[in-house]
Amino acid sequence: APEIAALRPYAEKGVPTRSEIATEMPAAANAMVAASEPSDQNASFLQNLLSSAQSLVKVRPIGAVEGAGAPETVARMEVAVNQGDYAKALSEYDT
Repeated sequence: APEIAALRPYAEKGVPTRSEIATEMPAAANAMVAASEPSDQNASFLQNLLSSAQSLVKVRPIGAVEGAGAPETVARMEVAVNQGDYAKALSEYDT
């Protein structure tokens, strides 16, 4: 079956456990939110310095928050993963 090809990378180690997925979710959430933030290619030196300093502190919503932006969607996705509701997490990801 063609679907088996997608499973081959997991043949030796197996698929991640629910706790492993939940443990990796905060880092993935930070990366998704960061990727959604535009970067100014024409920023001045001072703006780049300020941006660099701000990257040291991550501020994003957590929990089942309302809103259509990437940070809000990622927050809902993280809640769903922590609850083991992967269908809901994938639905949020698809948005």
